[in-house]
Amino acid sequence: MELKNNNKKICGKCGVNPQRPTHTWCLECYKKYKNKWEFSNVEHVKDYRNKDKGYYLYIVLNKDNKVLYVGSTEHLYNRIHSHINCGSNISKLMETDKWDKVKYLDVSKLVENRQELNLLENSLIELYAPEWNTKKNIIKNMDKLREFSLLAELHSFIVNKDFKIYLTRKEFLGKKNNLSIGSR
Repeated sequence: MELKNNNKKICGKCGVNPQRPTHTWCLECYKKYKNKWEFSNVEHVKDYRNKDKGYYLYIVLNKDNKVLYVGSTEHLYNRIHSHINCGSNISKLMETDKWDKVKYLDVSKLVENRQELNLLENSLIELYAPEWNTKKNIIKNMDKLREFSLLAELHSFIVNKDFKIYLTRKEFLGKKNNLSIGSR
């Protein structure tokens, strides 16, 4: 609840000026509330932070299923969210009507670390040559036998069409106002 005193905003909790024109609580009251809420909702916060955590490859496709962008991440929900909301190169793509869907591949059981994930991402970039990818990852000191094994597994995923749809443009436009993308 926001109280006004002589046209000045005051914190709805403690009555102090929040010194933040867009907020109704002062920073101290907000922090107390946030900490109390997180403490009482530990499982919810933990589930949110771990949502879609693992090793993922993802691709952004147009309506003709042409790959526009290839990416890899350890936290799929946050990564797709940042592509949509931040001012990066891919954010510009997501603002246009050029893309149709985002598909992902969970490779958590296949890869053991970020370097192996980067290797698979590079392979997809070489395979699809997407117009929105501007650079590739540097891979150093990787065991060649492991490298070939990973690439063979990736090939079988691609042949079997194991990529799953994470988000469609239609879903994105429908949920854009709600800010809750990627809910399955």
